[in-house]
Amino acid sequence: MKTLKNTLNAAMTKVYIRAKLRAGRLKETLRDESGQFVVDHAVVFVIIIVLGALALAALKVFVTNDMAPTLKNKIMEFFN
Repeated sequence: MKTLKNTLNAAMTKVYIRAKLRAGRLKETLRDESGQFVVDHAVVFVIIIVLGALALAALKVFVTNDMAPTLKNKIMEFFN
């Protein structure tokens, strides 16, 4: 019983220390006034938007050039 109590106490202490360390890192990040955190995320956001736009443009070109004749033929065959 004493061993179980010591094991649980050690586990709870580890969890508490990890939580305190993470909270400390979070506070330091929020206190950072250099703006680097925001700039990094803004750059990633812009890159994601550009890549998404390129993917949509490529998909549109693929569908209009390659798929349109096939779809048109299938629809015409369906109604004939």
